[in-house]
Parts: sequence; C-alpha cells; structure tokens
Amino acid sequence: MINLSRLLPRVAAALPLLLLGGLLFSSWLPGGTGRALAWKPSSDQQAAGRGSQPAAYAAPASGTAVLTFKYNNRHSGHNPAEVLLTTSNVNVSTFGKRLTLAVDGQVYAQPLYVPSLPIQGRVRNVVFVATEHDSVYAFDADATRPERALLWRTSFLGRGVQVPTNHDVACNDLVPEIGITGTPVIDAATRTLYVVAFTKESGRLLYRLHALDITTGQERKGSPVTIQASVRGTGAGSRRGLLTFDPRFQRQRAALVLANGRIYIAWGSFCDNMPYHGWIMSYQYNGSAFRQMAVFNDTPDGARAGIWGSGGALTADEQGFLYFTSGNGSFNLHLNGRNAGDSVGKLSPDLRLVDYFTPFNERCLDDADADLGSAAPLLLPTVGELIASGKEGRIYVLARNHLGRYHTIPDACNHQARNDVDQIVQEFPPTTIGGLFSTPAYWNGPDGDYVYFASVNRPVVAYRLINGRLSSQPLSATPEELPFPGANVVVTSSGNQAGTGILWLVDPRGVLRAYDASNLARELYSSDQSPERDALPGYVKFSVPTVADGRVFVPSGKALVIYGLLPTVHLSPFPGQTQGSPQQPEPHPVQPLRLPHPGPQTQPGPQNRPGPQSEPGPDQRPASDLRAGPRSLSALPASGSGAAAAMPVPTAAARPSPAPGVGQSEQAPRESARSGSSASGPAQAGPRTTPAYNNVGVSNDERPTTANFDQGGNSYSAQALQRAGVNPGDHVFAGGFVFVWPNALSGEPDNYVAAGQTLPVEHQPRAKLLGLLGAADHGLARGQLLITFTDGTTQTVPIAFSDWTLDGGGSRPLPGSPQAVSMPYFNSPNGPVQMKCYLFYVSIALPQGKTVKSVTLPAAVSGGRMHVFAVALQ
Repeated sequence: MINLSRLLPRVAAALPLLLLGGLLFSSWLPGGTGRALAWKPSSDQQAAGRGSQPAAYAAPASGTAVLTFKYNNRHSGHNPAEVLLTTSNVNVSTFGKRLTLAVDGQVYAQPLYVPSLPIQGRVRNVVFVATEHDSVYAFDADATRPERALLWRTSFLGRGVQVPTNHDVACNDLVPEIGITGTPVIDAATRTLYVVAFTKESGRLLYRLHALDITTGQERKGSPVTIQASVRGTGAGSRRGLLTFDPRFQRQRAALVLANGRIYIAWGSFCDNMPYHGWIMSYQYNGSAFRQMAVFNDTPDGARAGIWGSGGALTADEQGFLYFTSGNGSFNLHLNGRNAGDSVGKLSPDLRLVDYFTPFNERCLDDADADLGSAAPLLLPTVGELIASGKEGRIYVLARNHLGRYHTIPDACNHQARNDVDQIVQEFPPTTIGGLFSTPAYWNGPDGDYVYFASVNRPVVAYRLINGRLSSQPLSATPEELPFPGANVVVTSSGNQAGTGILWLVDPRGVLRAYDASNLARELYSSDQSPERDALPGYVKFSVPTVADGRVFVPSGKALVIYGLLPTVHLSPFPGQTQGSPQQPEPHPVQPLRLPHPGPQTQPGPQNRPGPQSEPGPDQRPASDLRAGPRSLSALPASGSGAAAAMPVPTAAARPSPAPGVGQSEQAPRESARSGSSASGPAQAGPRTTPAYNNVGVSNDERPTTANFDQGGNSYSAQALQRAGVNPGDHVFAGGFVFVWPNALSGEPDNYVAAGQTLPVEHQPRAKLLGLLGAADHGLARGQLLITFTDGTTQTVPIAFSDWTLDGGGSRPLPGSPQAVSMPYFNSPNGPVQMKCYLFYVSIALPQGKTVKSVTLPAAVSGGRMHVFAVALQ
C-alpha cells in the first residue's frame, strides 16, 4: 500500500508548478514561441468527466501531455512532472503490467499521450498509437479491460491502397510491413495529430502527410497531401540537374517535429539502397490545406547521408533553429560544397544550412559505415549546447552558436584515437561508449545535471554535466550491458526532488527496466522479475517508452502494453476528478480474449461498427495467458535484402482484425486480440530449430580472455569491430550482401565452427545469390556446403574461407573469399596484437526459380577451422 501521508503533500506541492506549465514540456505551437504547455481542461470539460468510469488510480486533472518524441523538441527524454511513480513504489510488488492492447501492426513510433481530452462525451486520458500497418489508434489510457479501451482507429488502407512490404523496397531492416515508422506529433492548440504514412497504390510507393482530429480520428479538411519534392543538384539519381525525391529509396524513420508553425519531416534510406539522400521538408497547415514551405537535401551533388538517428535525428531549439545528424555519405562543405555527410547540421526555420560540425576523421567514418547519424542530437536545456555521438562510440559536446565546422589532419585514419583535432567544446575518444543508436537523455537531478547514454554492448551510463562539460568518467552504470541496438532511455521525476528520478528503458531482450536515475547500479524493477504477470509480448528496435501520469506505455510488437501501479494500490482522486460507483479493477482482464480469424489485413471501404461487439474467431483464451512463450522467429538482417538463420524469440502472436477503409475512422469497436509479433520478422508457421553458436569469437579489449576464436586464446576485438562499423545485431555490407552481425555481447558465443549444422534461412523468392560471412583459423579452410530448397531439392557446392590474419600477413585472400571487414589488431590473452585481421565472405550463384530453405555447413573441413558468422541472400 502507498503511504498517502507522504505522497499527497508531494503531489500538492507539485500541482501549482504543473498548472503554471513551468515543469512541463516544450510543445512547439504555431508561431514558434516554444513556450511550455500545461494541459488543463476547462471547467465544463471537468464537469463532463464526472460521470466517467473511475480508473484504478487517479491521474492529475492537469496532466502531462506527451505530444512529441521524447517529450519536447530538444528530445531531452525528461518528464519532470511525474508525481505518482517514485523510486520507493516502482518495484515488483506494487508496480507491473496493467493491460495489453492489440493493434494491427508493429509499433515503431513512440506512443503519444493527451490527458483530460473531451472525447465521445467524456473527459478521458488518451494514448495514441501508430502502426506499421498504416493505422492510428486512440485508446482510453485508464481502461481496465481491452474491450473497453479503443476510442477510434483510422486506417490509411483500402481499395487499391496497400501497406508496402520489405520486398517492395528490397530491405529487411523492418519486416514484413512498412507503414508508419516516424513518431507523429500533436498540435495541442488545434487538437490535430500529424502523421506520415507510407502506402502502395497501383504499384506506386507514396508518402502522405495526414492531419487527424484527435477527438474523432477523422481527416482534417484538405488532408492528406502527397509528399513530393525536388532540388537542384547533380547527385545520385539526378536528371538534367534536378534531383527528385523518390519514395522507393527513402525511409521516413525520424520523428516529426512541430516548430515555427510548421511540420518538419526527415528521411534516410532503405538499407542504403541507391540512389538515396538525406531529405528534410517542412509543411504548414492552415486548417483547410497543406502547403510545402521548404525542402533541404544534404547531398544534392553527391549521395547517401541519410537522416534517421534511430528514430530521432531532428530537433529544434527555442529560437526555431533545427539540428540534425547525417549518416555516412558525400562531404565537401569545407570546400564550399553542398554535401553534408557524417555531420551535425544547423538549419534556419526555412531549412537553410547556417552552421555545421563534421568530425576530423569523416573519411574514415564514411569508409567504415560508422555513421555519425546513427544517434540523434540532444539539445541541453541549461546551456546553449548539444550532444552528439554515433557508431564510433565517441561523444561530442558542441556549442549551438558555433558548432565547430571541419578541421582535420593528414592521415587522419591512422590517428583516430585523437580527440584534440576537432575544435569543439569537448570530445571523448572513440569507444568511450559503445555504438549509439538512440538519443541521449538529460535530467537536472537534486545534486546537478545528468546525461545518460544507452549504447551497444555496454551498460547504460550517467555522466555529470558541470559548467557545460561532461565528467571525465561516468558517475554510475547499470549492472546489465545492452545488446544491439542499445536503448532509447527516458527519465521521469518530480522536478529535481530526491527519490523521484527514474530512468526507464526497453531492453532489446524484451524487458522493461527501471533504475534509480541518481544511481544506475540500483535497478528498481524489470518485467522479467514476474514474467507470468509482466512479460512483454515482443520487442521492436529503437523502442521508446512513454511515461506520464503514473503510466508506462510500451510499444511491443503488435501491441501497446500499459504498466503502472497495481490495482491493489488505491490513491484518492485528485482535485477536479470525482469517483463513480465502486468497482474492483483487475490487474489483467478476466474476460476471455477472442482472437479474430487470420486473413487479409486490408478491406476496401469504410467499416462502421458502432456499439460493443467482438470479432468471431476460432480460439478463446483467458487474458491471464499473457505470458510470452517461445516461438521461432527469423533473425533477419538489420538492413539489406539478405536473410539470416532463424533464432528463437519469446513472443505471443495473434492476427489483428481487418482495418477500415482509406482515411476512415473506426469509432469504439469492442474487440480484443492479443498480439506480440517481434520486430525481427513475421510469425513463422511452426518452430524452426536453430543450432546454438559453438564458438566465442569476440572479446572486449579490457577482458581479452573471455573469447577464444582460434583455440589459442586469440579473438576479434569488439572495439576494433566497432570502429569498423560492426556492432552486435547491426548490418555488415559486403559484395552487395547485407549480413547481420550476431546479436551477442562480447565474451558470448557468436559464431559457428562448421560441423554439419543446418541453419534455417528466411525464404526469399527470386534471390540470385547466397552469401556467407566468416573466416578460418590456422590457415585456409575448405568444405562442401549443402543448400536445401523449398521444393525439397538440394545442391552441394564447395566453399572456402581465408585465414583470419591471412597467415600472419603472409598470404592474400582467396579469389572466392574476398575481404568484407579489416581491423588493425586482434586480442590475445595478454592484450592487443598489432596485426591485421579480417572477415571474408563467399558468394554462391543460385539456380533460377529456386528458393533457399536452409544451408548445412560442411561436416568435414580440410586445412584450418571454418567459422561462419552470418548468412544472407540477394
């Protein structure tokens, strides 16, 4: 039970600040004032809610509106107005899963939240969810049963309009559907949600910007608008000096930003498929029509340099300037050119580049696919600075009024450890953290300012920020290291009050975790402490939990999972709320969940289904059966058109119900279905056995004895791999293949020593080539690979891998085993050995019309030992 005598004074003390908006989040309203917004219902709105069904616990009447990615346009990841969740009550005894809400596609976008919203005749707290099946949902955040949660659903599909698949863009980074990926944004002043949907219409791929009324889900007047653009340039894909935006090559992953009265949208690539560029566009909506205001391309005379930032990428400051990070690509800004690969850029409101920073080793980063743009910039609120990072694990602190431009030295690629070349506020050496695929987070705690990094293959770390500079070492770190892609963390607190700061993250292993933000070594809660009750049904990469008003909204495969204080904890209503007839809410719904028939996800025309009803289905299960069970799920590449061996992933799958027609809003259907499809791939028909790795090939430089690649205690260096752009679970490009590096921490099994293992391969019809990524130890290794096709036929082909050090530098790669990755050193039991080591790949032509089902590694190998890290198709 909560000690109300301690909690309520804290709440009462915080409420005046909430009402003033002094602790709430920057919601960039039309006009670009950037003022903080306190979401407060009017007196008649409060009165309208008096007959509403009571929630299991009460939220403040003036609640915390989460209208944009990571709470504000700075993307600080900090909610300073959380008065219900504290370090004392977030634990497995009093906190856990409250509800699982099925949706029709994977949820990559961060959920958004509006409290005290007048909707359907009552005042409700509403959470908004966008899916890869091109749908937007509005749920009652206080619902205690899934069949009572859905307020409306709008689908952008219908007759002739389909959701694109990974095959349409030749990219397996996100499978099987690619609809809405970038986090939408809500304009509080007009109660409008802006969202970009990707659709396939008559064979054409299109992006459309939609404006939805958040109270009904209906399109606003003049919505949507088809996104089109062109700029002058001679870059990849240009014709006659004009470069045209092509949706086939541009992924809209970055969150939308509302600033200066405009909606800003950024694009990266589909698996680096050419020709692509980094694009940013701005639109203005006047209530009846959209107008494109400006267009920016970061490589108009070059190529690549996508703007994606693992879902962040684009931020805005109080003056209305925009900041972005770009991936590897063409760069010549220092020569008065217009190409801005691997850079941090500052844009005016009309998208003119006014300043930039590019690392001194830009060429090395470009060559290694070690994107600066994998991480998004964090704008610090207390000083005029921003923090950037990337795959290299280097931390940059930049002054926003003078980012630093570009300064280099001769032979920079052989001096990459230096951190005194760039002319910026502060710089840490490479591999200070792991590769960063997220936005850092900020908290002004009781004893100072903190900045948090959740990188790959490392613990989450907290640095102190003192006078605009980070401490030389982290102050605290989590007990756990995170596999790829790390995590997008958020922090909640009641201002800077001690005992209220909590850091939240979704572990890529499918676990919600909470830590004391003042001391990350203290884990408060994890959903695997009570898996029967609290387990997540799936995971999608780059997930951002939304925490507000005592609730934690977690996007999880094909579901939104809501966590909070358990119903045994009773809190009195807050001012402005009244309590209805008593009820005893359940921690999980006890009504049987009815699963709809599997079938097509799209139906032409609108569906109007007023009133409570359920979809008929062949299976009913009690809702207590929400635990995740083991299911085989293909481990697909992080990008590219390849496929890799299948791996077991804990999840629970169900088919969603059909969506309404194009742009149609479905009001309050009473349906409930479980869903938990993982981001890694579609549900498989049945279990597919995958053998376990039998070799540890990668060690951390600080713990070299934890791996033994060659039976002599030697191994690849995790840090050297990271500098070469290879992170756990990330993609490795070689010879047109897109391999996925094993998603294992250093010191864990990560490759196969060939011994006749059969590796299932995700089916890819029309693939022409099969590739294997690996190397040999103790000399060249040869053997016979068995390929099994889906029609039952087989093919045996000879394969060979070169020695991982090329026999100590005394040989050259085999013609059939070209180099994929090169590193300057490897680890021995006694430390680094300055001798080059390599990864190689082999390419095998496939018979026309055949689809690969599996590959069986050689059972007998001549010469050295053969290691295989990944399999791919193209």
